[in-house]
Amino acid sequence: RGSGGPAPGPTAGGDALGPVSAKLSDGLASMGTAFPSGHCVLSVACAAAVLRCHAPWTLKAAVACIALGIVVSTVYTGMHYAVDAVAGVAVALGALLATRGRWLASCRATDAGRCRE
Repeated sequence: RGSGGPAPGPTAGGDALGPVSAKLSDGLASMGTAFPSGHCVLSVACAAAVLRCHAPWTLKAAVACIALGIVVSTVYTGMHYAVDAVAGVAVALGALLATRGRWLASCRATDAGRCRE
């Protein structure tokens, strides 16, 4: 998990693009070890945006479940350590709190006050 080593992929013997595939899988493996997890940051930020706006509860529940699934799957599949995922969630929530005043002003102007404060 998150070792930074090459990702398992096709072997050069059975693959016509052996060296290319190996180079690509090495590059993809190194992309997965970032701190914090960008996948977690974006999924939580998008979910928070939907949760804050006037939307049906079914959409809010679906988006929250998808965001949670992304956070859990990044750790479960070994793309990130748990600390990367937690840090990603913290960055998203911190950014949302830091921009709360701007968010609410924009929300009031575009949604005619339908967003929760």
